[in-house]
Amino acid sequence: MPVRRRHDFFNGSLLGWLYLNLGMVNDEVGYSWATLFSIVVWWSWKWRCGYVFGEIGKCRDRVQFVKDFASQVSQAHKLNRYTGRSNTQMERMVAWK
Repeated sequence: MPVRRRHDFFNGSLLGWLYLNLGMVNDEVGYSWATLFSIVVWWSWKWRCGYVFGEIGKCRDRVQFVKDFASQVSQAHKLNRYTGRSNTQMERMVAWK
């Protein structure tokens, strides 16, 4: 967390805190803070629920895991942005036989 933003990070409302973190744009390490923050929040919740409901998974280094995941997500977004593909959705009916 940048020093200039620590006061807001620790002293704001929950909604303000979420907006602050999801709006940060620094991209110095291969991924933005907003990407890393959202992945950390999601995986923290997932791991916590797994612990509560007895589904404890093995992850040796969770910090490195979320950093690697954030890097992969950022690379996928950049690749999608530069391929020139349109963002149209396709709906397919799927059924079991």
